[in-house]
Amino acid sequence: RGFEEIVLPDRMYPEYITGFTPSSRDKTLAEMALSQKCRITGSTSSVSTMLVQIHFAFCGKRPAGLSRFSPIFEAMPRRYTRTLRMPSQTVLRKRPEGVWAIDGLPGYKENVLMGLGKSFEQQLVHTEDVFDGMMMETTNGKGVAPPLVDVYRFTKYGNLMLRSQLDTAKEDEDYEEEECISNSTTTKKSTKLKVFDIKTRACNPIRMDVHNHKLYETFRIQKLLGAFKSFEREWYDMVRATFLKYNFQCRIGQMDGVIIAFHNVKEVLGYQYVPLTLIDEVLCGSSEIAEAAFSTGVQCLDKLIT
Repeated sequence: RGFEEIVLPDRMYPEYITGFTPSSRDKTLAEMALSQKCRITGSTSSVSTMLVQIHFAFCGKRPAGLSRFSPIFEAMPRRYTRTLRMPSQTVLRKRPEGVWAIDGLPGYKENVLMGLGKSFEQQLVHTEDVFDGMMMETTNGKGVAPPLVDVYRFTKYGNLMLRSQLDTAKEDEDYEEEECISNSTTTKKSTKLKVFDIKTRACNPIRMDVHNHKLYETFRIQKLLGAFKSFEREWYDMVRATFLKYNFQCRIGQMDGVIIAFHNVKEVLGYQYVPLTLIDEVLCGSSEIAEAAFSTGVQCLDKLIT
């Protein structure tokens, strides 16, 4: 089995399909917040939706960065998608330790892509031997892979203690320690490991018609440019729908970029590494402007909640 084949979640033992732990149920996050005298905890998923709304409040109707696309896209929508622009649902829950946790409330129904994403990410981050130990057909009625352990990075922003799950990392051969000044506090930033987020991205027709996904099992990205069945169309959709969230999530987790796996429901159609600097350039024109926008948004969120 190579990287081209996608293993569906029903072929894996349930204990290896990890669920999401809300901030309000994360004891370690609460203890970390108390140790750093933070009053509010949150995760990248629960906070990034709020940061998106703050971004829109500041930037108004500024369109997505679509200047590099083929002329055919000039007649297509240039605003961020309606799903991204719609109000987000968030609740504050008090922990027994005394801190408050930001929990996002899902505004969507469970679908095949959500389950597929969980199993596919396990396939991407483990070696083939380890992943085989999670599958029912390769073991004798019991999973033999080691128990899964989620790895997080915690970052303090004012009164906020934010949690980011780390998917994968690579040693930086050009490592040099540097002083990082953030929020008026000088801290040591370790750049020995380059950390990346992994995103599984279903192709356009499946996302648009997810309940009839079986109709598109043989769909392929057939060309580089064009409005349909192209890599350029997948990129156009990402810029309008996900790049803002990717930007905030990478910054919260101090990540270097995102590894995107394009797929239908049976196989991988291709991989792309998108560095944070490129996301910055597409959204804001430069990393300096993107960093200033993020910092302003986090400070605003801190003030609004506390």
